[in-house]
Amino acid sequence: MAAARDGARPKQPPRPERRVTGIAATARQWRYPREFRIPPPRWPSALAALSDTLARPAVSPGRDAAPAAAPDVAALEPRDIARVATELWRLRRQLTPAGAPVAPEARRALRRLDAVGDVLAAAGVEVQDHDGAPYDSGQNLMVLAFEQTDGLTDERVVQTLRPSVYLGGRLAQAGEVIVGTPPRPD
Repeated sequence: MAAARDGARPKQPPRPERRVTGIAATARQWRYPREFRIPPPRWPSALAALSDTLARPAVSPGRDAAPAAAPDVAALEPRDIARVATELWRLRRQLTPAGAPVAPEARRALRRLDAVGDVLAAAGVEVQDHDGAPYDSGQNLMVLAFEQTDGLTDERVVQTLRPSVYLGGRLAQAGEVIVGTPPRPD
């Protein structure tokens, strides 16, 4: 009662609808033959823990607490981490096209993307974009095409289709690029 007088909301017990929904979903599956039943989703425990960590705020509202420890993404498959990092990279590029002003709605989304990127960076994930970088044949890149480009004096990456992703300093995904070459003299 004292909490209600102070303006704070009393703590509510957990709602039972989720449990009932899970039971109802299981019961609905029993109506069908075994070969048509859909099993419940099974996430790897490390991915579920990462999802729970990302859903929680780093600092409790109204309290000065230390930020939560970075999730241990090393327990996940490097391929899965690389896919997540690549999709975040693509989304960021889609929201910030080169030379175009950023809309206010996109700024809010970019702040969220930056927060997710910070969590990945704290866990040792590095995403490397190669646009405009000089190209050397010794680099660990998959070159999908070489194309002659006016105005170049040396070979340069003109477009990155997939970034390189490093997990703890080790390559998890090699980048895919298109390399521009100087035009040949006629």
